Amino acid sequence: DAYHCLGNHPLAISYCNKAVEIFVREKLPSPQLAEIYCLLGSINSLLGQTKEAIKYNSQAKQIYQEGNLNPLLSDCYCKRGNIYSNVVNYQKALKWFYRAAEMKKKLFTSKSCSYADILRKIGSILVQLKKRHEGIQCFVEAKEIYKNFPETMNVNMSFAYID
Repeated sequence: DAYHCLGNHPLAISYCNKAVEIFVREKLPSPQLAEIYCLLGSINSLLGQTKEAIKYNSQAKQIYQEGNLNPLLSDCYCKRGNIYSNVVNYQKALKWFYRAAEMKKKLFTSKSCSYADILRKIGSILVQLKKRHEGIQCFVEAKEIYKNFPETMNVNMSFAYID
């Protein structure tokens, strides 16, 4: 993940592939393998390799579903939304973000920071789709949630449309 964050995507992919080999060979716990697949999906998405990104995200999704790991599954849905958002397929991105938001709401409450993060993503897409009023509603709801988490950096990034 560090090489991904530093922008060295080829090295990140190389290490992820080695990790996948080890996890499969040693039959190590699946949730960690799913995290690696999610990371591979995110990296491939940033590199414009959408089919590969969806393939890896689907592999992670399957593992999370089989293990009934709903908190991680909701993150996986959000990452699928990011994949579609990166290629400007906003309708599909919204579908996945709404799924993630619904699951987060059920699992944690509608007052969690991660729920607010998803609302912010939904709001941004709605504004792009010229649904400004609905997008602003998402931003306002996210802003109210973020007030409970003053240490988050997302607060200042989210509200250009409503201030």
